[in-house]
Amino acid sequence: MVIEELKLPKEAREVFALWLISPLLELQLKPHHVPFKLTCQWNALLKKYTSEKEENILIDEPALIFQRNVYLPRAKEQLVDNPDIMRMLFYEAVYNIVESRYPCEEIHYDMLAGLQALVEFGAFDSQMHNSEFYSDYVKQFYPEHLRRKKLYQYIPGLRPKTTVEKRLMSRHGSTSLQYGDLINDNTIQRKYLEFCWTLPYYGSAFFHGQIERRHTKGRKLVELIGDSDLDVLVAVNRDGVFVINENTVAVLLGLTYQELSWEFAESKCAKNNPNCMPCLFLKFEVVDEQQTVSKLFQIFSKEAIMVDALIQSCVDMLEAESQETGGGDAVDGKTAENTKQAFFSRLTSMDDTHMCNKMDKLCLTTFNAEGECIDNR
Repeated sequence: MVIEELKLPKEAREVFALWLISPLLELQLKPHHVPFKLTCQWNALLKKYTSEKEENILIDEPALIFQRNVYLPRAKEQLVDNPDIMRMLFYEAVYNIVESRYPCEEIHYDMLAGLQALVEFGAFDSQMHNSEFYSDYVKQFYPEHLRRKKLYQYIPGLRPKTTVEKRLMSRHGSTSLQYGDLINDNTIQRKYLEFCWTLPYYGSAFFHGQIERRHTKGRKLVELIGDSDLDVLVAVNRDGVFVINENTVAVLLGLTYQELSWEFAESKCAKNNPNCMPCLFLKFEVVDEQQTVSKLFQIFSKEAIMVDALIQSCVDMLEAESQETGGGDAVDGKTAENTKQAFFSRLTSMDDTHMCNKMDKLCLTTFNAEGECIDNR
């Protein structure tokens, strides 16, 4: 019905799905789900899958959203050429960039802002588009952590070399020169998406969680002031699992399905103790001091069971597709090794400081080849 109302082609059925979304919880609906029934059960779902206070649960209301299907293969999306579908995918990507769900380097945020400005404002006009013009729009182009004042800016007499408004103006101007005013909106929207497609966590479903901070000399002081855990976003798509620091908007860990094993766990006391959250364990191998060891990483989340279910669905789907094409086991770490290394190069590049794995920042348990615990910090 939604597709018919929006006058979209039939291919939109595979590209998009119905979601129930609120600030507290996001659910992609299955074909048999009835949105009205789930909306009536929303408070119960929030109590089950979030740690929110009762007063916040009572006022929370979900919206029915038509957005990208988390199971859509990236390669199929890249073949889409319908302008209406592309426009919807573009604005969803913009939302995820601005809402700090797709970590990037500052130079990339500037590049994307320039492309978006061409779509929103057209070709750059120096008479109209001065820095004051952009002051009301920066929230629509840059995530909050880039708009946040630096500590030195609170010192009287010290001013930043440039402002976000000036950066947006500069990129709008340079991008306009680069592409000219003959480039239509769909072409620019595709350029924006082409960059987003290179992000390993593109097209993810997002879940809220917490992780323990790494044991350091200053950790005891942190625990005393009541902030021993770190809030994270857990992003899951067809390619892997990613843990993102919500405050710094930096990738802490990214793993393909070929290199991880996982396990959902829940204590018996969890139902009676709201502070005892279920968890998801991620296990993976690394080479440490010339020996292969296993690392165990723990994520606490009321949504852990949904993360577990989505990971299982993605793995099952990849295995089925691989068997259909005669490619063998899609998650045995062999058939997709070259693709994995190329695709996830951003996570290991030392140049992309916000987009590389940061295992030195994580609380990990280390096991040797015999299964003995050799480190826990």
